Amino acid sequence: AMIIGNRMVAGAGSVLQMQFLISLVTAPILVAGAIIGNFSGFTTLAIDWPDWQLVAKCVIVAVTATISHSLIFQATVHASAATITPMVYVQMLIAIAIGWAVFGDVPDATTLGGGALIIAGGLYMWRQQRKPA
Repeated sequence: AMIIGNRMVAGAGSVLQMQFLISLVTAPILVAGAIIGNFSGFTTLAIDWPDWQLVAKCVIVAVTATISHSLIFQATVHASAATITPMVYVQMLIAIAIGWAVFGDVPDATTLGGGALIIAGGLYMWRQQRKPA
């Protein structure tokens, strides 16, 4: 949806403006989700003062996500969403690798299987689009 949305607004504003608008929409949703989770009664969703290491990791994620979105936005300005979409599959693989290496989040079989299914389906559709009529 983000790639298609990027393509629809290409040329309407700068990369930073588009990043700000996405943040403007998503930040209230995330804050509301955190507040609901805090009052849900689930101890794992309770809000507490974060450790400095968690804050540092969040900063790393924010910076890399901003750079990634900027690059994806620039790509959609120059190419169609159908051309850019296969790159998202690489992004998924890199996210799994970074999560594993940096955060120690080892993906389980369901995560890997689901990712493989999404990637296989996307590559199949991409290949079908490339076949001559």
